[in-house]
Amino acid sequence: MKKIFLIRHAESYSNIGEIHLHTNNVKITEIGIKQSHLLTKKLEKPDKIIFSKYLRTIKTAEPMMKKHPDSEFNLWLDIHEFDYLNKNKKINTDFETYRNHAKDYWLKCDPYYYDDKEKENFKDFVDRVNKVILKIKKLKGVNIIFSMVCL
Repeated sequence: MKKIFLIRHAESYSNIGEIHLHTNNVKITEIGIKQSHLLTKKLEKPDKIIFSKYLRTIKTAEPMMKKHPDSEFNLWLDIHEFDYLNKNKKINTDFETYRNHAKDYWLKCDPYYYDDKEKENFKDFVDRVNKVILKIKKLKGVNIIFSMVCL
């Protein structure tokens, strides 16, 4: 029987409003560490543990990987949050400032707008999610996917 568990990362310092330097390297909090250990008690043994490139998803997946070292581990570079804002609008900003930049982006209502040429537009994001859904459909057995957001 095929089972897919989509797990968002545990509580991170970004979740509690801490300023961070780079979205890839946000750590999980002490509460997040406890949350990730609780998952090992709640989820069955997976055939595959899949995770994104972000530190907070890797750290959330670590206790499950340690508990089930014979499971297959896969890094999927295409499972991550919608990364659309220019890095200067995110890095070293407080939550309120970040939220205002995000609001400005969404008010444009333009799926083809790039806030930064190195980032995605919304159309790119939707295309990426559709590709990930196709990959997920091909999975067999019990799979746990640790990502930024549930797709």
